[in-house]
Amino acid sequence: MEEFWYKNAEVYSNEKFEINELGTHPTLVDAFKKYEQNWTTILDYGCGDGALVEKLKRRFEVSLFDTSASMLDIAANKLGMLNPTVYYDAIEIPKKTFDCVFLSMVLVCVDTEQEIDFIVRRICEAKRSEGYVFVANPHPCFRDRSFSSYYTEYLIGKSFSYFNEGDRHKIFIRGKPMEFYDYNWSVSFVLNRFIKAGLQLVEMIEVEDNETNEYYNPLFSPSVVYVFK
Repeated sequence: MEEFWYKNAEVYSNEKFEINELGTHPTLVDAFKKYEQNWTTILDYGCGDGALVEKLKRRFEVSLFDTSASMLDIAANKLGMLNPTVYYDAIEIPKKTFDCVFLSMVLVCVDTEQEIDFIVRRICEAKRSEGYVFVANPHPCFRDRSFSSYYTEYLIGKSFSYFNEGDRHKIFIRGKPMEFYDYNWSVSFVLNRFIKAGLQLVEMIEVEDNETNEYYNPLFSPSVVYVFK
């Protein structure tokens, strides 16, 4: 992941991941539409190439942050018509500014509890008092299952323990020459981090797998979306 994310951002951006394109992103957009209340300011924390905000299909005051400067440049160019504000350092993100904050597939890339606490704190500081936070992560209950677009090394022999917080494991993307590592964080771990920071859980949504794919898993969810306010 690090190689693609930081050194070959353009290559990563050109790879359309089915679980995001057909599952996680549409679920996040639907949740956004469900709770949206004439919002004007949006922060995508860990924006990648900007694909999620692009799917909103509306004009907002958009701010972007990512740890990869190359990814930020790609996102800023993709969303150029929105004239997004770009933050290259999370410390620079202003407080009490945003109606909506997205945190999509970010926590799964974080390897320490300290870094997760920093991210949660920054997000809570950045949103307005009545703002909402939409968090997406791979479903930690089912990391040892096979899904339409990927599977993990838990499926092929690595011992899986749901409560082994931060466990590093390899991801294999179907049909693409790409492997990288994720870190497993349980549902309770994620919920407690945001609740302790002062947020309230509004809804938890299990993302459905892509039923048009031959590896479709009808029984288990590949991703989960948390809605906080």
